[in-house]
Amino acid sequence: MSICRILGVIVVLFLLSGCADDKLEIADTTIKTDSDKYLYPYAEILRHRSKTATVNDYMFSVHAGGKTDNRCITFHRSGQKIYTNCIDDGSISIITSPQPGTDINADGVPDIIVEYYSGGAHCCYEYTIYSLGDKLKAYARLYGGDSPMEFKDIDDDGNYEVVGKDWTFAYWHECFAASPAPQIILRYEKGRFRLAENLMRISPPDEGTLVKYAENLRRDVVDNRTKMTTEPVPDGYIRLNDPTTSWHWDSRLWWGMLDLIYTGNGDLAWKYCDWYWSDQGSRAFPADKKKFLREFKSNLAKSPYWGDLKKMNRWQ
Repeated sequence: MSICRILGVIVVLFLLSGCADDKLEIADTTIKTDSDKYLYPYAEILRHRSKTATVNDYMFSVHAGGKTDNRCITFHRSGQKIYTNCIDDGSISIITSPQPGTDINADGVPDIIVEYYSGGAHCCYEYTIYSLGDKLKAYARLYGGDSPMEFKDIDDDGNYEVVGKDWTFAYWHECFAASPAPQIILRYEKGRFRLAENLMRISPPDEGTLVKYAENLRRDVVDNRTKMTTEPVPDGYIRLNDPTTSWHWDSRLWWGMLDLIYTGNGDLAWKYCDWYWSDQGSRAFPADKKKFLREFKSNLAKSPYWGDLKKMNRWQ
């Protein structure tokens, strides 16, 4: 593993662990649906990598290219080179869990998964799955974004799922460390990987519990507005501890909303937002709700899984 990759992984783990710590410090303001239960710690996922592999008469090797920092993977078959792919920066790895040669899409033909990592602090991970039949064929490309993806048979049906994160909301009105990234589970169906609805659906907390979360979060935001600054604060915003930063909506709101949406409880997400933004007879911050929802929905629609999310939440 290259120094660049090691440093990148360390930064990812530091940022994500810091984000989790920030959430856990505030009691009863974060919706908990156990939506991450299928994803191993990243350090465990990244252990399953190799630079060489052999599947039947195919051989694969990752090696340095002809340019500085250039990395390549070369495919041989029966001793003959048939394909080489190179990237200018970062690293290339062969996934070893599942083992090379595992039939990922259940078509009876062995496959191999290749990971391309761009390097840097945390982004980006990309994957290509090659079918190793009579002809070499790349039949799927997956974008992991700021975190690695994991390939596993979650429901023991003989077909492999892909577990990862949707980073559509990275840096959306927030720093990376506090940006939510809901878990996604993908299954290969009808020629492409789609959200596995039955594996992503989770029963939500009851509405009374959600109201409590929303009220506690609103109360915490109001308290922080009072403690962090004596300057006027726009309605619906808090000030971060760093006085040089701009005003932000509190990202814990859309952490909870996204957790509901990505577990098939999208209509509750809008209710949760309403409960959070309710003034309950006080001047809590109702003014910016329409603006927030408009921008939130616009950004949500940029997700590569938007079509599947609409179907899962019965929005179409």
